[in-house]
Amino acid sequence: GLTYNCTVDGPSTIAATDIDCGDSTTLDLSGGEDGKYTLSVTATNSLGKTSNAGTASYTLDTSAPDAPQVSYDNPLSSPSNNTDPQFEVDTDESGLTFHCTVTGPSSVPQSAITCGDTTSVDLSAAADGVYQLFVTVKDAAGNTSSSGSIDYDLDTTAPAAPIVSGPSGPSKDQFPEFDWS
Repeated sequence: GLTYNCTVDGPSTIAATDIDCGDSTTLDLSGGEDGKYTLSVTATNSLGKTSNAGTASYTLDTSAPDAPQVSYDNPLSSPSNNTDPQFEVDTDESGLTFHCTVTGPSSVPQSAITCGDTTSVDLSAAADGVYQLFVTVKDAAGNTSSSGSIDYDLDTTAPAAPIVSGPSGPSKDQFPEFDWS
């Protein structure tokens, strides 16, 4: 039979006792730092002949991405009457998956949200009021960030017409005064 010898190189030292070396090998990286680990395996036969090493690499990533930073894109500020606002979503990593939700005075379905580096929200059927966009990102290892968020105040309703009062009828007053409320 063959005897296997396994070693691991990476950002943390992995003790031989944390390597179950055989036909199948399990590494215990529970105390290890994030980063790339390379497993090297040699086989030795009963005559003492040792093979060249076979290698495989594994990247341990247990850290969640930073929360995304969300800012206004179009319009550039809030409140606004824009019923299709767009937001810039900045992240520190590439290759992320975005997830967006919106809360506010009206329910906003997922189908009304285009979520990504530029996120838009269709509020054309929504009531006026303050909506909050929440964005999380997930990396390739499945780690999810905390939420980045921004408030957007949708105001599509014009104010009521002022009630104007003043002198009525003909007058010789050259400085008539009018009031409104």
